[in-house]
Amino acid sequence: MPSSTRRAAGTDDLADLTVAELRDRARRAGVGGASGMKKAELVEALRATAAPAGDAPAGDAPPAPLAGAPAPVDGSGEPTKLDEKLGEVIGLARAARQALERVAALTGDDPRRDLVARMRDETDEVARRCEEALDGLGGRAEAVGEFAEETEGEAVEMMETYLGDDADALDGFEFLVMAEVGEISHWLILRTMNRRASDPLVGELTQACIPVKERHFAQVVEASLALAAEEDPSEPA
Repeated sequence: MPSSTRRAAGTDDLADLTVAELRDRARRAGVGGASGMKKAELVEALRATAAPAGDAPAGDAPPAPLAGAPAPVDGSGEPTKLDEKLGEVIGLARAARQALERVAALTGDDPRRDLVARMRDETDEVARRCEEALDGLGGRAEAVGEFAEETEGEAVEMMETYLGDDADALDGFEFLVMAEVGEISHWLILRTMNRRASDPLVGELTQACIPVKERHFAQVVEASLALAAEEDPSEPA
């Protein structure tokens, strides 16, 4: 079934949608807290709020926003570069939680599994702070949220490609190195941009989260090198 047909089929096919698409549907359906939900939670919430078939024609549903074209911050202004970067940071924080869950499954009984668990707890706190910041943006929230959803979708797609069925613990930590360097660079850019913008909410967020991301980057590099040292370089790929 073509994706467009499948996505119009109803709630039975919600599991085929991406997290970003599910969050968009949830937001339009008035589901509270959708920005912090995982995929299974979004599917469950949407199924719970879906109207019975035939209640309203499909054409009555509001159109989804165009990808890459966030709604204006208010009735006249456009999202700022700071809004865009803040949205990217929030989207990467959401994707980081999913990446750590995937890598935890790859580590098995490896002692570095405890490191992944600690990082996941700290990443949950970073993501929580990001969602609180998003909720406090007022009229800017919708545009920033759209940037976040787009970025999360792209990051999760990259993870799915990199960590395929044959991935192992080293692959997982290699991906985390790439993910963490991407995250910390976005955080540092956001902080630098905010030196001119002087947004207090962004300032508080970067001050709290950048030390965590810097520590995570150093930890995953160390773990990746330790795993590489344990590899037999002559073993067939």
